[in-house]
Amino acid sequence: MSITIGNIIANKGEKKTGFLSAVDIPVGTIDIPITVINGSNPGPILAITAGVHGCEYPGIRGTQIIANKTKASELKGALIIVHAVNVPGFKYQTAFVNPLDGVNLNRIWPGTVGSDAFYGVGSVSHHIANAVYEEVQKNATHYIDLHGGDLPEAVPHYAACVLTGDDKVDNISRDMMKYTLASYIRPGQPRTGHTTDSAAELRIPNILLEAGRGGLLEEEHVATHVKAVHNIMRYLRMIKGEPIEPSGQRTIAGGVGIRAGHGGFFEHLVEPGCIVSKGQTIGMIYDIFGRTVEEVKSPIDGVITIINFRPPKCTGDPLFSIAKLVK
Repeated sequence: MSITIGNIIANKGEKKTGFLSAVDIPVGTIDIPITVINGSNPGPILAITAGVHGCEYPGIRGTQIIANKTKASELKGALIIVHAVNVPGFKYQTAFVNPLDGVNLNRIWPGTVGSDAFYGVGSVSHHIANAVYEEVQKNATHYIDLHGGDLPEAVPHYAACVLTGDDKVDNISRDMMKYTLASYIRPGQPRTGHTTDSAAELRIPNILLEAGRGGLLEEEHVATHVKAVHNIMRYLRMIKGEPIEPSGQRTIAGGVGIRAGHGGFFEHLVEPGCIVSKGQTIGMIYDIFGRTVEEVKSPIDGVITIINFRPPKCTGDPLFSIAKLVK
């Protein structure tokens, strides 16, 4: 059985690369790079996306390594790998959003096209998201979205999934999340606008994986993504071998965000993945002369999941995200 994504056709036992044309722009089109590996033997169809945020490079590099190392002759099932969803953000090195319309793709997924609204929905990002949703996610039996600390962020190694209420699907999502070997895992309820929300709506087992910092390409974080995907593929019996069991994995849930109460020069005093106590000082904000204007304290017991580490801050800028530890 062949797999067709746009104009890419991979017959059984073939690996094909190409581009999915998502949307017209004033000159040309936005073309999304995809590898399809159609295994010689039947099995799951695992879709992997990276670069939904264009400067989260460890996941993008991870997909390149996975695609190049996977042999169709040794694969059960198929891989559909989207190497960089947010092509404009990748090209113009823009954090979080598509620079063509200022939209965060992971807040509007699966996109709304054909809208008659003058403002809001229906812009370029909606067409990109919808193209990947229709051509890739809907063709998958399982889904992984790779992320990794955008330009102003540092994150620990953690994984999340969106639950559906269907135990059969949710148990697989929980297992996939576990087999990322992430330090922290977070099963969650459906929201709207995220890649994994759409997968859950399709009743597809899903995970989002985070590892990386500051828009850097560091071998450690690339290896984390590759190891996680390969371990999930072992769990799904797509490749040979038994999955590695996690050690010391902890579950997180909910939590709070902390924003700057004053503008100034921010210094974080903890690192991603640190466990903090309620009332603990986790950061400082100074004026330009170095005088303290704010001592940033944790409002809860929890674990640091995001640090927006760049020092210049305005009042209201995000500083930390802290999740609650479940066990």
